[in-house]
Amino acid sequence: MSENADPFNAFEELIRPYLSPPGVINDDQIDVGTFFTVLDLLRMEEGYELDFLYETVAGGGYPVLIARPSEVSIDEFAERFEEIFSEEERESGTFRDKYLEYVRIDGSADAFFQLSILRLMGFHFYLSWHSIEFDDMIVCEMEGVDELSLRLGAEGITIDMDTYKTVRSISLAPVVGMDTETVEVSFIAFTKYGGFERHVMTFSREFPHALISYDTETVAFCFVGGIH
Repeated sequence: MSENADPFNAFEELIRPYLSPPGVINDDQIDVGTFFTVLDLLRMEEGYELDFLYETVAGGGYPVLIARPSEVSIDEFAERFEEIFSEEERESGTFRDKYLEYVRIDGSADAFFQLSILRLMGFHFYLSWHSIEFDDMIVCEMEGVDELSLRLGAEGITIDMDTYKTVRSISLAPVVGMDTETVEVSFIAFTKYGGFERHVMTFSREFPHALISYDTETVAFCFVGGIH
């Protein structure tokens, strides 16, 4: 697939105004439906809208994306939460990925990469307290690492040379492998709270595109985030 990270860069630009903690939801509330203006190979199943609820946990809070039936208000959806999601989904936390099964794509490798962007970053807004550690940024080539380094430098943060050398020694290009029944998407992302990590997501190839597994592996560790 293409090494072009434009879908990620455009998505990050779209949600940037809503990234800063404490993430108070106000009259300028984000419309998550606009995500598909930049992730343009994705769309919701007919009769559903992409929306979100807010989950407050010990030490933080973050949005949970949902597929809301068009005729159901967000308030009604919240009231029917335990009816909509099974006890197993609620206890295991898999309800947080259920919306993916209502996202239609064109079946291409680029579309599955966009789906992985939505899964990685779709809830990276209105983050509060410790949840600001959800700050992953995809890097698809060394130019992206250089741009990341400049951005961090503007914050007074430096990536150490050993980490930089390690990253230069590995392939940063996203890889999408398609099997008969599944699709595996692999890419590198950076977080200030752990460094460079390889993310590997496996989706059902046919609709509904359920997230079957999601694994991460550290390829170059560094911790440059603040203590909060």
